[in-house]
Amino acid sequence: TATNRSGQWRFKVIDPLYESMEDQEILFELAKKLGFYEDFTKTLRDEKGEIVWPENATREIAKAVRSIGLNGWSPQRLKKHTLHWDKFDEVTLEGKDELAGEYYGLPWPCWSDKHPGSPVLYNTDIEVAKGGMGFRNNFGLE
Repeated sequence: TATNRSGQWRFKVIDPLYESMEDQEILFELAKKLGFYEDFTKTLRDEKGEIVWPENATREIAKAVRSIGLNGWSPQRLKKHTLHWDKFDEVTLEGKDELAGEYYGLPWPCWSDKHPGSPVLYNTDIEVAKGGMGFRNNFGLE
């Protein structure tokens, strides 16, 4: 997540050099040392037991924080935005062509897989009863 509340998918550029490790390997080693590796990784595994990183971690985060509006983030949507960044306006972040109706990075909150993202979080020009300021939890989305 970036400071503008958008998700940004990043692809690996190079493998770690010398003794350095990938970020997830450091996380996994820490989880092993603290004794919760199996619990930490069980939702990250596919049907063959292999860890699918970072795709399953992204899905798990979206699922865990659905009440505050990240349910619409998925690896597929975020990857599509990264691969087609040229289809978004640089200022408004509005999508064009096949991405029309979405905002780059699906700015939080993004309530569902059809939600375009929220370019404006707070609108103080309208009253709260009509959706104005401030942001409120959306409980019961299970």
